[in-house]
Amino acid sequence: MLQWIKNMFVNEDIPNEAEPSEDKSIEAEPIRSIQEQVKDLLHQHHDMALNSPYDHKVSIMAMGAVRSTVERIDVTLPDTAYLTQLEEDLIHCRDTYNNSGGQYTSGKAEIGSFLSAIQELQLEL
Repeated sequence: MLQWIKNMFVNEDIPNEAEPSEDKSIEAEPIRSIQEQVKDLLHQHHDMALNSPYDHKVSIMAMGAVRSTVERIDVTLPDTAYLTQLEEDLIHCRDTYNNSGGQYTSGKAEIGSFLSAIQELQLEL
């Protein structure tokens, strides 16, 4: 099951940066959608969970709950509504989540950390 959760976070959308670029001119980065930014945050937090020195299995399972929460949000919502709904759902997820299998953590801190990153993203809008 742990391998299945790890495979959920494999990002196949990342282009191979080793390929030479034909256009060497400096261009502004394209504006990334809120969903892309959330996906990037999800990958960053998953990597942190994988490298957690304490109860990394609990951390990974908590990030699986976060991913499920993110995937349930309607992506057709406007950005502010999308982030508001995501924040509300993450608060509920954090408040109700409890993995008692950990020695040092229940997984709530990982959910709270991701929630904090989403709240920071909301402030940037």
